[in-house]
Amino acid sequence: MGQLHFKDLSDYKFYKQTLAALQDPNKLPTTCTRYEFVKAIKEIGDDYYQRLFLAYSNSMEIQFYWNTVNELDRTNEDFIRLAKMLEVTDDEIYEVFRRVAIDRLEKPWL
Repeated sequence: MGQLHFKDLSDYKFYKQTLAALQDPNKLPTTCTRYEFVKAIKEIGDDYYQRLFLAYSNSMEIQFYWNTVNELDRTNEDFIRLAKMLEVTDDEIYEVFRRVAIDRLEKPWL
């Protein structure tokens, strides 16, 4: 992650307030692109990335789902079902979508 460059104090305050709000799971995005999802997983940690990569490698159903959706929606029935099948917790899902939200938030100041 690069250093953030704010143009003024109001940008910095907006950033800090928005970042604090992202502690609430209800403030997180419900969708993200596949790229955002993988980027977030890698930022969270290699163990998590390897776990999901292995699951992808071993499941035709997960491969089919991944290759046919444009966006991942954490409220979608199929997403929820596959997450349960992989024993991914709600906290882990929220962590990924929180990372997505932070990446989106920081993009203008990088």
